[in-house]
Parts: sequence; C-alpha cells; structure tokens
Amino acid sequence: MVIFRGYCELRGLPMRRLLQRMAVAVITFAIGLWSVNHHDVEEVLSSSLSNKTTQNKSLNPNLHQTTEGTAAQQENRTERQKKAGQSQIQLSHTSAMNRYPDEYSAVQTYFRTEMSGGISDSDGTTMKNKKILSFGAATGEEAITLASMYFSNSTFTVYGVDLDEGSLETAKTSAAAHSPKLDDGKIIFFNGQDTDLSKYGPYDAIFANSVLCYHGTPGVNPQSILAKYPFAAFEDSLGYLDANLNVGGVLAIVNTNYHMSDTKLHTRYKILAQCKNFVPKVDAESISYEKKKSDGMYDCVWVKQEAGEKRQ
Repeated sequence: MVIFRGYCELRGLPMRRLLQRMAVAVITFAIGLWSVNHHDVEEVLSSSLSNKTTQNKSLNPNLHQTTEGTAAQQENRTERQKKAGQSQIQLSHTSAMNRYPDEYSAVQTYFRTEMSGGISDSDGTTMKNKKILSFGAATGEEAITLASMYFSNSTFTVYGVDLDEGSLETAKTSAAAHSPKLDDGKIIFFNGQDTDLSKYGPYDAIFANSVLCYHGTPGVNPQSILAKYPFAAFEDSLGYLDANLNVGGVLAIVNTNYHMSDTKLHTRYKILAQCKNFVPKVDAESISYEKKKSDGMYDCVWVKQEAGEKRQ
C-alpha cells in the first residue's frame, strides 16, 4: 500500500483513480482470456461431434440409407406376398353354384347402397364399371354365380383366377354353355401362375373363399397346417389381395385357418358382415384348434378404408 501511495504521489494521481484503472485492466484481460478459451471449447465440441458422426457412419453405413432400406424391404415383401398368392394351399377343386349366398348378398347390398355411380340400370342399381375377382375360381361355379345371379348387369366384369389349367378349361366351357347366355367378355378366366392379378386389377371386390386354408386332406391336423400354411403365409396371401383391391372395395373370405383380425392390415379394413365357416381356426401358440363358435359365424366381408404401401 505504501508503494502504491508513493507511485500515486510521483504520478500526481489520487490513490482511488489508480485502483479503478487497475480494476478495469484486470477485467478487460479476464474477458479477453474467456473469449479465447470459449472459442477453443466450441472448436473442441464441434470436432467431437464431427468425430462422433463419422464414427457412427463407419459403424452403421446405412445411417443415411433409410429410404433405400425401406424400398428394398418393400420389394422383398411384395415378392413374398406374390409367391404366397400364387401358391396352391387348398388342393381340392370342389365347388358349387351359389355356395355362399349370405356372403354374396352382403357384397351385392354394399355395392347397391355404397358404391353407386353412373346411369341407373334396369334393376334400379346405379353402379358403373366395376371389377369382381373370384380368387381360386376352380371350375368356375363361383364366377358364373356372381356374373349371372348377383352382378348380372352390364356394369360388372367378373374375373376368375386359378392355378390349375384343367380347372380353368372346365370353367370356360361351363361359362360358354350357361343358360341364359352370358354376354361376351362378362367373365374372363386366367391362370394366376402365368399372369399377375394386377394385369386386370385393381378390383372393386375380391372373393377368396375356401382357398386360404389347408383343410380336407386326410390326416390334416394343427401341426400339419402350421407347417404347410403358417400364419405368416396367410398374412402374405392377404397382402397380395390387398395390393390389388381398390380403396372402398370389398374383401370377402369364407373358410380360413386364421383370423383376419390378427393380421397387420386389418386396421385398414371395416367389418361388413359375418358368415358361417366350417374350416376350423388354428391357435399357433397352443398348436391346437380353437373352440368353434356355437353358431359358426365369423367375420367374412370387409371394406378397405385405407391404402397400404404401394407395390414396386
């Protein structure tokens, strides 16, 4: 303090002013030092983050390939669904005219009340340019039933697809011989092994009755069903149909080994009707048949409310 006082006397400065100047100098120095260090800290953090990102890229080269990954997964899923849809699960070709009248009537009523559009036909309906698919058409009885009894007016075209060429030839012969005579082009049969559903689709209604199941074969049991037609294959089969069905269209299925409500795509569908089913459901967890409902009624007709992923 004596030294400072002597210095002040030599410079002719009051002691208080000297202390003020010293304080300002110290504060200025401290601010400058903090700025330099702060800049260094920012550089260190930036460098660290950059290195972390580079490290993540090296550990996960797909970090910025989400789009490509999703596209590849979708392509694989599409091929898997197509393969399931083109596989013959039910070996029987047994069929009959008007085999599922409750189901057919429910879809007919839906078309008349919900999917109207265009000029009224002679039967009072106003439907126009609709496509109906009989998936697993066998010898053609279902397609002929739909074309002659439920969707007979000229606004509908019925398509019948099967994997067995012999059955398709029988179907074509039966359709040509039907009385009363069907209009030319009213029913178009094709082989699903050679032709993808999308060639004639998308469709406004798809019937897949007694085909998405393994049933009626001697010795069939839950174990053999799960081995030949597991739930994943059932879900893929539905995915193939869903990809070829218009939004607002109808999916109609009687007799399956599994529940549509257990699949991922069921959230995009609304239940429209129930029908009698005679094929037992399989519980994959217990590897056994589910207890059958006393009335045998299960969901069988659904309306597609939302689109799914587009096929590549």
